[in-house]
Amino acid sequence: MTSIFISSKCEYIGVIEDPATSFAYPVAANHCFHCKVPAIPSLEHQAAWCLLETHTSCPVYTQAQTLPFPKTLMQTDVGNPFRTHRPVRASLFLLAGVILVILVLWLSSQVWYSGSTHITQPDIPSATPTSVNPSLVPSTATGTSIPATKTPTKLPPTQLPPTQVPSFTPTQLPLQIHALDVPVGTDKKYMIHQVQNGENLIILAKKYRTSNDAILQVTYKLKTPLWLNAIIVIPIDQSDLANLPVFEPYQITDKEITVDVLATNLNTDLDALKRYNLIRSAEILHSGDWLLIPR
Repeated sequence: MTSIFISSKCEYIGVIEDPATSFAYPVAANHCFHCKVPAIPSLEHQAAWCLLETHTSCPVYTQAQTLPFPKTLMQTDVGNPFRTHRPVRASLFLLAGVILVILVLWLSSQVWYSGSTHITQPDIPSATPTSVNPSLVPSTATGTSIPATKTPTKLPPTQLPPTQVPSFTPTQLPLQIHALDVPVGTDKKYMIHQVQNGENLIILAKKYRTSNDAILQVTYKLKTPLWLNAIIVIPIDQSDLANLPVFEPYQITDKEITVDVLATNLNTDLDALKRYNLIRSAEILHSGDWLLIPR
């Protein structure tokens, strides 16, 4: 069986040197040989007919080969026989420009690298020994007598004044915050607490490292079981019931009051009230303050 190969381009399109060979894209080097004298079809005509399967419908293809090539279909500008369609030509120019830029950058990097690796050492002039004029050299100096060393005079020991021992004044008590859940005291600390939801004597005693009996003893007239929002006194880090004081938690309602007046109104010992609550002598108590009232 014989196979038949059908080309998509016109068999009469080719280059002038070899009519059987042609470019596969529109270019002025392609010539049409289906005419009296080979002619260059316009690039538009090549794109529309010569290089496609529809070339059999080309007006030149359908005419007699002895007729001349129509001037209206002929390429007029043949200055560059390899000129292609503008899109193709623009792509070629763009590719050539990219290659040129890459080449310039590569050459610049090579020049910079070679210049940076070859550093010219500055010429250092060699020192020339200077001749000395013998007439300018000073003669040897004669020996000079050294005066006798004087013995330093002994000074009497300096009399220092006696060291003065500074006197210390008693340190003033720090400012104590009189509020709930604020520990108060120096060696032994106590705290006024409002019972919260879920708390009981066992939980509070374990939390503040004390005992149930210590909380019951230190809080004046405390009744069990504990009610929510009840105000109690907790001895912190104390479980020994011996010599444990008794306090009544009290909240001040007056706008301002002195500790002297408060001790008189509550019928309690003034010194104990100051000592357990760390109240300074000139301190003014205000509404909302919580105090431990000795009982």
